[in-house]
Amino acid sequence: MPTQQGQQYTSANNAQDRNTLLTTGIPMRILIGKNGPYSPGQTARIKLQNVGVITNLKMRIEAQIAITGGPMQISPLAPYNFATNIVTSDYNTTQRIFAPGNIMQMLLSARHGRVWMGSGQGAVDTSQVVVPINTVSPSSSNFFFNLDLPFAYDKNSNLSGAILAQTVVGEMYLSVTFPTTFVQDITTLYTGGGSVTVTNIYITLWQEIIQPQNSALPLMDLQTVYEVAGGYISSTNLAQGQWKYLDYPNVRAVKACYLYFCNNGLLTQNETDLSNIYLIANGTTQLGQHTPQVIRQDMRTKMGGDLPTGLYYIDTRRQPIQTAIYSQVQLGILPATVNAGNTFIAWAFESMYPLNTPLPGIAQAS
Repeated sequence: MPTQQGQQYTSANNAQDRNTLLTTGIPMRILIGKNGPYSPGQTARIKLQNVGVITNLKMRIEAQIAITGGPMQISPLAPYNFATNIVTSDYNTTQRIFAPGNIMQMLLSARHGRVWMGSGQGAVDTSQVVVPINTVSPSSSNFFFNLDLPFAYDKNSNLSGAILAQTVVGEMYLSVTFPTTFVQDITTLYTGGGSVTVTNIYITLWQEIIQPQNSALPLMDLQTVYEVAGGYISSTNLAQGQWKYLDYPNVRAVKACYLYFCNNGLLTQNETDLSNIYLIANGTTQLGQHTPQVIRQDMRTKMGGDLPTGLYYIDTRRQPIQTAIYSQVQLGILPATVNAGNTFIAWAFESMYPLNTPLPGIAQAS
C-alpha cells in the first residue's frame, strides 16, 4: 500500500511499491506503428503514448539498399551505426538516451550478457538482422535491424528510470537521425566495395509498459533518471605514449563506460593500438589498471562472445562510481599507435541520478 500522506517515503516503501507493481501490474506491448518513409539525413520524430508506466521501447529499422559495384565490405559497427543519433526525452524534456545506435548495441550486449543481435547470427530467423552486400535484380535489397531502448534499468526487477505516462498533459518523443554517407570507413554502413543508394527508411516502434492495477507506485524509481549519455567524440591530444583523459559525468552513479578507438578509420585487430586504460579518481588514485586485452577478456567472459575489435566496456555495474563523492573521476587512455586521418575516441556513459537534480554538463576529453 502507498504510504500515508505526510509520512516520509523511504527506500523500503519504494521496494514494497515496486514489488506490488511488478506482481500485480499488467505488462503490455503497444504497437505505436510503422513510421516513414524517411530519407537519408532526416531525423524521424515519433510521439509516444501517454499510458501506463513506460519501461522500454522496441525499435525495428528497415530500408531498401541498391548496390552498384559490389560486393560491399560491411563496417564492423554495422548495421547499428545506421542510426547516427537516438534521443528519448521525458515530459520535463530530460533526455534519457542520447547516443548513436552502435553504442546502444554495446550497452544491450552488456545488459543481456550476450552479444546483441550480431549480423552474422541467425540461420533460421534470417530477417532479424540483414545487411545486403551484393547487387540484386531488379534493383534493391531489404535492410533490417532491431534495437531496444530502455527507460527502466530492468523492466522485470528494477524499475529505476521508468516513466509514469498516465497523464493528459505533455508529450514524449523518440528521435532517430539517419546518415547521409554510407560508404567510407567504420563510421559508415560500409567501408568500401562500391556505391549504395538508400531509400524507404521505416521505423516500427513498440512501447512496453506496466499498467498499474492500484495506486501503489515506486515513487523513487519514477523520480530516477536512467541515462545513456553518448555521442561524445574527441580527436584532440591523441599521440603515441601520451595519456588521453575522459572525464566521468558529475553527480551521477556511473554503471559503465563504453568506448572505441577509431585509428585512421579502422578498428585495429587485437587492440594493439592502445597500451593501457586506467580508471583514476581525484587525479592520483588508480581504481583500475587495465590493458585492452584484460578488458576484452572480461567482456568475453560476461557476454560469451566478442564485440568488434577496438570496442571496450568498463564495467562498474555492481558498485557504481558515485561521482558526487569525488572531485574528479577520469578514464586515462594511453595510445600505442596513432595514425593520421580519421582518428578519434568515441565514448558514452550509463548512469543514474535523481530527476530534477541540477547537473553540470558532461565535460569533453582533455
